[in-house]
Amino acid sequence: MTGSLPDFALLVFIVFCRVGPAVMLLPGFSTPRVPLLARLFLALVLSLAIAPLMSMQNPELPRLQDHGKFFPLIGGEFVLGLAIGATGSLLIHGVRFAGDVISSSIGLGGIPGQPIDSNDPLGQIASLLALSMTLFIFASGLHLVAIDALAGTYSSLPVGKPPGVAIMAKSYVSFASSVFLLALQIASPFIAFSLLSNLVVGIVGRLTPKISLYFSAVGIIAVVGIALLAVSVHASLTLFGDRYASWLASEFE
Repeated sequence: MTGSLPDFALLVFIVFCRVGPAVMLLPGFSTPRVPLLARLFLALVLSLAIAPLMSMQNPELPRLQDHGKFFPLIGGEFVLGLAIGATGSLLIHGVRFAGDVISSSIGLGGIPGQPIDSNDPLGQIASLLALSMTLFIFASGLHLVAIDALAGTYSSLPVGKPPGVAIMAKSYVSFASSVFLLALQIASPFIAFSLLSNLVVGIVGRLTPKISLYFSAVGIIAVVGIALLAVSVHASLTLFGDRYASWLASEFE
């Protein structure tokens, strides 16, 4: 590609077609707490920063007048950006799923929550966990790791040479399985606590049929469950951060 301004503007647009969808969907950036204009500006700045490097690495990229070449190129880059962002967003959905399981396990499943970290209302625990994971991403610098990994995709996945649909689907399904395992790891203490507490309440209820323990036990289970959440949140954040960092390192190497 030549160094003319129109061709450089086309190059920036090609980069934006991959970076834009990814930034819109990756964990941390995709939260409604980050304004849409801020995400668009970040994607544009990243595109301007990456475009000169692409121009040197890929001098054979199509020019502005090569209509038959750059339209399929733009479509492929857009789909690839969507695939990267959608795969990463599975982490937040997995955390929300774990939060819903925790809420049901400690007797808080029926309490409606506020749409803090999403546009749709979630349960109280799911909203708390999703917001905590988002804050952890920015506090630990994982957002910078994600930006660096996104820029690195142009070395592992060059423009004009996207992976096949089967490869992307296999990567998506594999990561979805690991996210489900992460959600199970986060929620497993509460599932075990729920089974044990209900077993104890059932046995005591059978031994003392004249004493109604259910309503008293519900409050105790909720309080102990919240205390267990406070104790386990550090481990949950660590698991989430390690899984996100390992995905960024392995997916874009």
